[in-house]
Amino acid sequence: MVPVGTASGTRKLRVLALHGYLQNAEVFRSRTGALRKALKKHCDLVFLDAPHEIKVDLQGNEIKSCGGKEGEDQSYYGWWIASEGGPPRESKSAEGWERSLGLLEEALERDGPFDGVLGFSMGAAASALLCAAIESKKVQNHEQFKFAILFGGFVPRDPVLADSLLSVKLGLPSLHYSGQNDQLVVEQRSRELLQSFGEEESTFVLHPQGHCIPSLREVREKVKEFVAAQQSICTTSNKS
Repeated sequence: MVPVGTASGTRKLRVLALHGYLQNAEVFRSRTGALRKALKKHCDLVFLDAPHEIKVDLQGNEIKSCGGKEGEDQSYYGWWIASEGGPPRESKSAEGWERSLGLLEEALERDGPFDGVLGFSMGAAASALLCAAIESKKVQNHEQFKFAILFGGFVPRDPVLADSLLSVKLGLPSLHYSGQNDQLVVEQRSRELLQSFGEEESTFVLHPQGHCIPSLREVREKVKEFVAAQQSICTTSNKS
């Protein structure tokens, strides 16, 4: 897809959007409606389903995890699975990231190039892991993203995933959000992600809500300002 130009001569950016655990691409698209509206002149978000299906009961409790997408009732996915049970964000032994990385690499080749990446919760962790894989040349068919926007992100507990993330230094500009009332991914865990991003290139912002992409005007305006700045940089770079 060719980016659409704007009247000012800039081009719209393309941003890969990765959903959180027990979500899917359509749910994430719906929950970012206000943000997408704020960013519509600056970028297009491209949403992608994770490959691991998570079975849930009528109360929303996880009852089975598997690696496929068989059946017609799939709705909930994850970027990896906790091998010993429990929430994947706390698991010290995760399974399935390599499969997810392969799917993401295929998406980059098929739908890219992408200028930036945006993720929520497990999707924010997956976004950072993808940036690290590109930086370490494990993924070679896509240049490093020009920026990252991460909501409620964290460094995985799994030591292999954590090392693959923390062993590289990412110089791309990044915007990190953490909720003051987030009981699932506390502020300290989101701050740990900053270790992989340069201090001068990173911005960390606390918002007053919980584990979500906050529905606050000041958040939308901050993200819009950040993306508009990246759009200007990308346009200038393309002209030089």
